Amino acid sequence: MKDYIKNIITVFIFIFLILLDSINAEAVQIHGPPEGFFVHIMGHIFFAASLIFILYLLEHHPQKHQNGWRWLRYSFWFFLAWNLDTLMVHIVYRRMPYSSLYLPLNMWEHKLLPPYNLEHVLYYIGRFDHLLCIPAMLFFVLSLRSFLQSHSEDETL
Repeated sequence: MKDYIKNIITVFIFIFLILLDSINAEAVQIHGPPEGFFVHIMGHIFFAASLIFILYLLEHHPQKHQNGWRWLRYSFWFFLAWNLDTLMVHIVYRRMPYSSLYLPLNMWEHKLLPPYNLEHVLYYIGRFDHLLCIPAMLFFVLSLRSFLQSHSEDETL
């Protein structure tokens, strides 16, 4: 028992010493304009293409009417809508003049300044992308739960 406690204390001291001497990990690599924007847009395009391909495969899946597969399809449709909405917002934001946005340090005070046009309205509505992303995540969790329940039922049989 004493060796067990000694090992735990040694591990905690080792972790503490590592954390004490930590440096900046530089996990995020920021690319400046213009390549950063284009790479980000390409990511949205590839994600949309992947979702379309998976939705096509799921449409021909033999068990597509079971709950888990149905929730998964709903999830992918919402993720696709969210991705296309976010892609549209990125492009509209790049086209808008900087003077049409009021962006102080406090994020709660950000405003869209008049005169308003179609791009401004698309940008404003598109910024509510969480209304598409949250249901997508909810449907994804429901599909995983359904798959887990069906797997548990199969094991008990």
